[in-house]
Amino acid sequence: MSDRVRVEGFKELDKALAEITDTAVAQKALEDGLFDAAQLVQKTAKSKVSVESGKLRKAIRRYRGKEGKKKLAGISKRDALVYVGTKSTKKNPVFYASFVEFGTQRHTVELSGAAKSRGATSLVSKDGRFGQKVNVKAKAKPFLRPALDENRDKVIKRFKSALVKRIEKVWNGKVRKQ
Repeated sequence: MSDRVRVEGFKELDKALAEITDTAVAQKALEDGLFDAAQLVQKTAKSKVSVESGKLRKAIRRYRGKEGKKKLAGISKRDALVYVGTKSTKKNPVFYASFVEFGTQRHTVELSGAAKSRGATSLVSKDGRFGQKVNVKAKAKPFLRPALDENRDKVIKRFKSALVKRIEKVWNGKVRKQ
């Protein structure tokens, strides 16, 4: 699930970005400011996630969004995408991240042939029932959404100050005043 936060009221900063003639430099300043601000959400999400093995916590990252081959609706060349979420890798597969965040519907889990060949004879559900088929339902334990909600105002302030620093760097420390 993607949740976009639209920040408005930065008219002066938007004008300053527009005055940077190199759009790649302006884009990088915008993206770097967002990436810096997203760190707050990342840290909070890591502190909120339920931990069993630590793999899910380790997989919570912030990363720059790439439009790729398809054009995203409403995204222009001067917009930037930064995500905070989980990234599954071969060394750290966390395909279950959405199950933790959103929970699951009641469903049946069946003992697989591979498990049987390894000597397993039954599964056990959280309520202690045994069998070759068990019904399970995982409750949602959100960690990403609460992290964003908790830090929304801080993220906007941090983004604004990070963006000002990057614009000043482009203009050699002199922010142009209207």
